[in-house]
Amino acid sequence: MAIYDRICRTCGASFKGGPRAWYCPECRRDREKERKKHYNRGEFARHIGQICLCENCSKEYTLESGLQKYCPECQPIMHKAKDREKSLDYYNKNKNKINPARNEHRRAPQAICVVCGKEFPRVSRAVTCSEECRKKYKNENWNDIYGKRYRYKKEKASKE
Repeated sequence: MAIYDRICRTCGASFKGGPRAWYCPECRRDREKERKKHYNRGEFARHIGQICLCENCSKEYTLESGLQKYCPECQPIMHKAKDREKSLDYYNKNKNKINPARNEHRRAPQAICVVCGKEFPRVSRAVTCSEECRKKYKNENWNDIYGKRYRYKKEKASKE
């Protein structure tokens, strides 16, 4: 874990902290005291079996765990959405590290067109750079490519 200089969200003071540190130690202690006061008064109490409202669809559901926020229908959808959001966030922050290693095998080399000699990015097994070159190549090499098949069919038809 990397320790960096952070800025407190409450008082604006600079302090050393990890990636999820939002508050300086003094403000953190004050926030913890305040949270404990509310907890001891029972303001945060949620009980298993209590009827709650889904944060996504506002449908009523029975609370099955202390951290449950969504009804059983919305739960997998919302977890996937949150996971997708975090994954994209991580990817966007680290794409310089991820892409070179991950996509090295996907990078196709440049190919040279057999008709005009121009370089083009190879995206398939194509040997020509464009439709015009493909037609020229096909016309020039028709006998080599299709001739055997054509002659075989012609011979077969003449024997019958």
